[in-house]
Amino acid sequence: MSLLSLKAVGHRYPGQRLAALSNVDLELAPGQALGVVGESGCGKSTLARICAGLVLPSQGSVHLYDEQQQVLASSARAPIHREVGYRRQFYRQVQLIFQDPAAALSPRRTILQTMAEPLKAFACFAGEPLALSAARLLGQVGLEEALLHRYPHQLSGGQRQRVLIARALAAQPRLLIADEPLSALDVSVQAQILNLLHELCERLDLALLFISHDLAAVSYLCERLLVIRAGEVIEQGRCHQLATAPEHDYTRRLFAASGFVA
Repeated sequence: MSLLSLKAVGHRYPGQRLAALSNVDLELAPGQALGVVGESGCGKSTLARICAGLVLPSQGSVHLYDEQQQVLASSARAPIHREVGYRRQFYRQVQLIFQDPAAALSPRRTILQTMAEPLKAFACFAGEPLALSAARLLGQVGLEEALLHRYPHQLSGGQRQRVLIARALAAQPRLLIADEPLSALDVSVQAQILNLLHELCERLDLALLFISHDLAAVSYLCERLLVIRAGEVIEQGRCHQLATAPEHDYTRRLFAASGFVA
């Protein structure tokens, strides 16, 4: 049973001659980790935003399943269900971790104020004080409670990224979408965030859509890989299989350029 399913999804931004995505099919099962790789500008971030419900595809459909119930179907013909209950159910189950933590956090809000927003919206920890719920979430990502009263500029890049992950966990999602979550971090911090995502997904049984240009990071987190070139999926399969015996020359060149060895 799929958790997330994309069927023939395409998207063209207004005023753009070329499509950002064309005829993309994707299946993600509960608890599965899927990596998405490709060159800059190939459509990876557009795909992330479509899967997160932030962008409607120009064509095709996106489905999110809860047990046997389809809770979202979006396409040019059948846009996202407008009822508040359906939208809230979708955004509670799917959370996006943005690429740049400095840009994704309001400089005018303390970490507690940032954490309070999803806690209030989804009422996942109803019955206990917001500060206690926020502290519990920070603890899950390895941060101290004392950081709740600080502002983003008072945190390091790695700490800000952990706050974004904690904010995503506040909704108790079933799927995390991480869009280049390592690109704004120092190399020394990247491994810590990778290990954190790996540990959280295993412990909480979360599905993960991990978008990156770092093939070593993708192969560490994900059992399956989807390769995009110029908005089109050209190959997909198990990471080890694509690393050792790719069918497409583009995939072969991606692995060769990265220096990754399976």
